[in-house]
Amino acid sequence: EELSIFAGEIVRFGNRCKDPQWHNLDRYFE
Repeated sequence: EELSIFAGEIVRFGNRCKDPQWHNLDRYFE
């Protein structure tokens, strides 16, 4: 469960940064 929460925080942070690298992580966790 903690990993899912952590991943969610990363995705939210990545969306704010609008960095292509974060978009890859978003797809990875999805």
